[in-house]
Amino acid sequence: MAKRSHTPAQQKRRSYAAPIRARGLSGYNIWFVSPPLDTTQRPLTLCSDVEFACHLYLEGDPELRLIDYTPIRAVPENRERSNRRHFAVGTTLQSHVIDIDLDPAGDGQGPAGRRVVTLREIHASATRIQSWRSIVAAINRCKSHEMLSIMARLRHLVEEQPGIRISDIKRQVAEPAGLIEGAIALLLRTRDLTSDVDQSIWSMLTRLWRREDD
Repeated sequence: MAKRSHTPAQQKRRSYAAPIRARGLSGYNIWFVSPPLDTTQRPLTLCSDVEFACHLYLEGDPELRLIDYTPIRAVPENRERSNRRHFAVGTTLQSHVIDIDLDPAGDGQGPAGRRVVTLREIHASATRIQSWRSIVAAINRCKSHEMLSIMARLRHLVEEQPGIRISDIKRQVAEPAGLIEGAIALLLRTRDLTSDVDQSIWSMLTRLWRREDD
């Protein structure tokens, strides 16, 4: 019997899986994601649900302004296999740069200047992670649109009405619903606004506040 050839989609998936297996990890559970503030135009390839959840957990961290995923993109040759991985480099609101490791089975302890994200921490942040799955999607749907003017209007509206719900914003702003949601999502990601999405799932009832200067 002739050996069945792979389809182009299967061949592409195998090409993505190869460097993942080079990290000593499974290549069968792959996520292709677009970090919302990433300008590389190249999808981030994550090889497990835990890595995908860690990505959303960090995107929703209100103390991190910037997140650089270069470490998890890199595939060092002859790397020693380990459950602990250098996942990202984060820049805080105070402009401090910290290395971020993912260690699912760890205790969260790490050397000075490094932060360790564990499975326990991810499980405890299930609401944030579920919310930011929707928030990141809202941002990515609007990447081809000019958002600065609507973002400025929404920022001003939230300053005037602290704690306003998204549903109320939609009633007061004459813009397409998708652009309003995308602009709000961007303002959350740039940390210009804060919300209650760590406690309640992102929805039309989500409340918004202006971030107070530190």
